[in-house]
Amino acid sequence: MSGVAGVFYDEWDDFARLNALWSGAILLAASAVAGIVNHFIAGYLADASRYFAPRPPDIDRRNAIRDAGVNLLRNLHKSGDYDRVILACHSLGSVIGYDILRLYWDEARKPDPSNATPQPLLAGFDASAKELLRAEPTLAELQKFQELQTQLGKELGRAGVNWLITDFVTFGSPLTHADSLWARSDLEFARKLDEREFPACPPRCDADRRDQTQIRSAFLNADRRWEPHAAAVFGPTRWTNLYFPMTWWPGGDLVGGPLAPLFGPGVRDIPVKLSYSNRRAWWMRKIPVLSHIKYWSRQRKYTPPADLPGERKDALRALRNFLRL
Repeated sequence: MSGVAGVFYDEWDDFARLNALWSGAILLAASAVAGIVNHFIAGYLADASRYFAPRPPDIDRRNAIRDAGVNLLRNLHKSGDYDRVILACHSLGSVIGYDILRLYWDEARKPDPSNATPQPLLAGFDASAKELLRAEPTLAELQKFQELQTQLGKELGRAGVNWLITDFVTFGSPLTHADSLWARSDLEFARKLDEREFPACPPRCDADRRDQTQIRSAFLNADRRWEPHAAAVFGPTRWTNLYFPMTWWPGGDLVGGPLAPLFGPGVRDIPVKLSYSNRRAWWMRKIPVLSHIKYWSRQRKYTPPADLPGERKDALRALRNFLRL
């Protein structure tokens, strides 16, 4: 467009013909972009919509996916072969991962009633989390919160809770649109979080069953053991989310985005950049929705420079780092 702006013709007819050709080229390009985006939406986003709000024909299929996922987590925990489990999920897989986490957590969260191990971290977790997490916590505060989550997971293990999932890593996650897909308004989605229909990070608190003056995400059960509530999965499990920020052109990731604004300040959102040279990444960003499938890709024979403070991290390097292998 800048090239055309620099071209001037004395003859109006020539300029008019050039303008018509340029307008036609813009229309053709816009049509192509619209076609690509519509095809993408018809595929990826339609699948997400069917999972978020299934029609009657989709319910059995969604339940079968959930059951298979929960069975996988159950078998991993029962095998005795693993010290920790990491759930890394892309795109719609992150919605399924979120689902099976909350479902299996409700099954696994109860402590062993015969185990008398002290539980000071669980009893004081909410106060510690509130002290660390503000509306927009600093990176240092987020790191301390995630360290607290790790310690809580270890304490739960000593108390007889068989929970090995230390990390939930999402990238390109449509959960960034959960307030539109799981609710009819922002207020309704916030209410569902408060009512613990959907787990938040950190967990939402409720009045303790025995002491209504205490607001906690855990309670003393009938065996006088501290037990986290059914939506407290992100007490011991860290949630890290990677995404390509959107740009004015339909580049970036249309599907993914930040999750902390919806699910809580304990989610560690990491904006990332393509693992390609600046020149190649510039062109790739101009291709609508391409970024969505490039979180784990890297240009051959290319070594990305070190990440600088305050700048976006290299996508593949960030993915490897936050898997914490």
